[in-house]
Amino acid sequence: MTAPEPKLVIPVVPRNAPKAIVIGAGLGGLSAAMRLGAKGYRVTIIDRLDRLGGRGSSVAKNGYRFDLGPTILTVPDVF
Repeated sequence: MTAPEPKLVIPVVPRNAPKAIVIGAGLGGLSAAMRLGAKGYRVTIIDRLDRLGGRGSSVAKNGYRFDLGPTILTVPDVF
């Protein structure tokens, strides 16, 4: 797990607000974090990858980009 850059950590709710931790920075995790934040929670998102998006992200290798999202539908046996 990679620590967030300090410039990306912007407190927008009071320090005494309730806290929540969301595991996973995919579409579901980001949606949950956004809803909790809108209700006044101080939200921390934890993900095993160093980027957002989960299965909706992509990987670059040897000059090629591979989307991770469609394979969950096109090759479900892999998952």
